Amino acid sequence: LHLQHLNLQPLDLRRLNLRRLNLRRLNLRRLNLRRLNLQRLNLQHLNLQHLNLQHLNLRRLSLRRLNVQHLNLQHPNLQHPNLRRLNLQHLNLQHPNLQHPNLQHPNLQH
Repeated sequence: LHLQHLNLQPLDLRRLNLRRLNLRRLNLRRLNLRRLNLQRLNLQHLNLQHLNLQHLNLRRLSLRRLNVQHLNLQHPNLQHPNLRRLNLQHLNLQHPNLQHPNLQHPNLQH
């Protein structure tokens, strides 16, 4: 999956259930998730191999009551992430596996 310049304003994914989601070699360059609302998101057995999120913009991202069980992120690449006003209330990450993380130039303002 190759998604360049994806803009998801204002996306509301309440009660989204993605069980056994497998996104191998996902490329999300210049992803813009402003005002994204992921309330009660359930991602069981999520597998993101070779994840590439270049120039990620997560302004005003709300991950309230996010439940990610058995998260597997092999070789994640998050270059130049912008996580301004990130809200991680009640975040539950059971059994996370983050092998070989690369977080270059993170911006965590506010």
